[in-house]
Amino acid sequence: MYLDYWHLKEKPFENNWDLRFYYFAEQHQEMLSRLLYTVRERRQGVIFSGRYGSGKSLILRMFLKKMIDMQQDYKIIYVIDPLSRTVEFYQEFLRQLGLHEVPTGRMQLINQFKEQLVKVNDTGGHTIIIVDEAHLINNDTLEDLRLLLNLYHPKTDQALLSIILAGQFQLDEKIQGNPALTQRLPIRCKLELLTEEQTSEYVFHRLRIAGQSMPIFTPEAIQLIYRYSQGTPRVINNCCDLALFLGFSQSVARIEPELVELVAKEIEESL
Repeated sequence: MYLDYWHLKEKPFENNWDLRFYYFAEQHQEMLSRLLYTVRERRQGVIFSGRYGSGKSLILRMFLKKMIDMQQDYKIIYVIDPLSRTVEFYQEFLRQLGLHEVPTGRMQLINQFKEQLVKVNDTGGHTIIIVDEAHLINNDTLEDLRLLLNLYHPKTDQALLSIILAGQFQLDEKIQGNPALTQRLPIRCKLELLTEEQTSEYVFHRLRIAGQSMPIFTPEAIQLIYRYSQGTPRVINNCCDLALFLGFSQSVARIEPELVELVAKEIEESL
């Protein structure tokens, strides 16, 4: 609705996984490097935590793209429903490894899963399990994931898989309640929010990708957006998108702090 008014080719602040709009801040590069190190060195696993809306899922998408670009034989299992029962977890693992008929018994599932891991390893590959929203995992499933980290190749003693647990900060507390699992996941990734300077760069970057090279938001408006969002990308997107709409409806030339204040009030009222 507001695209023509602001001379934009597409909406710049959609909350989706379009990597063209990805703003790669220093802390994002650090998180991605740790994830890549984990799988390249075949470490047992990593805990990747951050505040909701901070961009964890986007970093995971970037990580997956890097995995594909490397053109190595990585078998990636991506789980987005950690509320499933343990048996359903194993069934999903096997399906994502290409098996269409899977057993229903827990021990049968575990044995068949181990067989598949060994086959992948024997061909020079490595299996990666990514669990998104992992802070929702129940303790029984968490214990089963710990047991998976005990799986080694019977001949080479190589770890058969790496596990990436990604979730909100509650995940750290949950993992600490399982000392044996904590020892097997020594690599930590804690995603920090954007700074005020990065928030400004983030806004201008997304506007530029959407086709606008001229500044739309005043520096004072950006400062207010940062204070309101605390550097959380999802909140920045919501704030900027509504500001562009209200700016269009009010026929303003630029987004000023007064308009951002109105946006913040509308968002708070909607919550």
